[in-house]
Amino acid sequence: GMQEAIDRIHSLLQAAVDRGFPPERIVLCGFSQGGALALQAGLSFPHTLAGICSVAGWLSSGMPAAEAAERWEMPILMCH
Repeated sequence: GMQEAIDRIHSLLQAAVDRGFPPERIVLCGFSQGGALALQAGLSFPHTLAGICSVAGWLSSGMPAAEAAERWEMPILMCH
């Protein structure tokens, strides 16, 4: 399900950070369901990313507002 996919993206992002890629230089992108996943994973990742690009995606109503509020400084492009 979606949570397993979010956990997998978090693992990949953390592996990149552990290898020396600063999170503020990582942009997470996705199309359709991948766009929804990019939003969910990017907004709930413990480090603020450089940005999120979601093409034809959506933000699930299950996303806690407190998590998203911590990321208000992060650029987000959502388009359809």
